[in-house]
Amino acid sequence: MKSIEDLAKRELIVAAAGPLVSVYTRLLNVSTGAQFKIVRGYKGTQQIHIALERGEVEAAYSSLSTIRAGWSRWLENKEINILVQTVPERHPDLAQVPAIAEFAKTDGDRQVMNFFASAGTIGRAIVAPPGLSPERLATLRASFWATMKDQQFLADARQMKLDVEPMSGEELRRIAGTIIAIGPAEREHVIEMMK
Repeated sequence: MKSIEDLAKRELIVAAAGPLVSVYTRLLNVSTGAQFKIVRGYKGTQQIHIALERGEVEAAYSSLSTIRAGWSRWLENKEINILVQTVPERHPDLAQVPAIAEFAKTDGDRQVMNFFASAGTIGRAIVAPPGLSPERLATLRASFWATMKDQQFLADARQMKLDVEPMSGEELRRIAGTIIAIGPAEREHVIEMMK
């Protein structure tokens, strides 16, 4: 399979360890005519990637940072085709790969897709309790950004092949706001997709 459009031509067996794979495959099945067949029961990413290498499955859901950290040769040797990104907008390093919301047929579909895809953008957020004083919040944010610029931290991250792509608290708040603001019909669709 070279593109998401190829998925409408035949069934593709995809490994699943968690609920998001089911959601994304259902969204793509409806919006593109893809024919994903989900194989459940894998305990995690490592098992799934090994199954992919053995030919037990034909597709897997994984983050770019996970592939870079543990399976970078897949990218270096062009051993995989990345068909779709489950984030609201294309990652700069995968500019040729469409984001899932690009396959939405209606604005409502786009809202639902972005609801789920926003989790990929937010990633692993650092949060603080409500009611934090503005001074304390400013101190925490300044400390976070100092760490993100620390040369030893960045060198360690490079050695471990970890992506460091920090986002500001303001940007994360904006993304969370768009998630919360989806319409009532779209909210019901999200709930149905999660069943």
